[in-house]
Amino acid sequence: MVNQISLIAKKDILFRAVPLIFTVIFFLQIAPFPQLQFMRNVEPIQVWSGTLLLINGFVMVIEYFRNLPDAGNHLGAKSGAYIFLIMGIITFLFGFATTTGLYDPFANASETVVNTTLTILLGLSAVILYASVHPSLFHQKHTLAKLLRG
Repeated sequence: MVNQISLIAKKDILFRAVPLIFTVIFFLQIAPFPQLQFMRNVEPIQVWSGTLLLINGFVMVIEYFRNLPDAGNHLGAKSGAYIFLIMGIITFLFGFATTTGLYDPFANASETVVNTTLTILLGLSAVILYASVHPSLFHQKHTLAKLLRG
């Protein structure tokens, strides 16, 4: 099992990792090396949105590891943790497909079932991420459960 305390203690890594990831991607897009031509062939908006999806998928997988030890033997809590894992994997797939140019979420945005799936996934992700950040921003509590307990 993953040590939840060590994951929480290292959350400040995200504040450094996200700008690093976007800086490296920008470097790969503009670097004048012939080996990096594939990065210039993909539309920049697709690379950036795919990277955002990959980061979102990573956060969902981290949430799975954070919530699984707390679930114990409770079936409802375990299913909630597994939902994070499933959402993370699906978001990773969308992110990989978008970054590599296999899928364009901006083409025919309102006409495909795949885009509707991505929209639902992003909406759920936004609600979950807001619920995880709201207690610490506005009430100085670390989790929603601690906020609800008082």
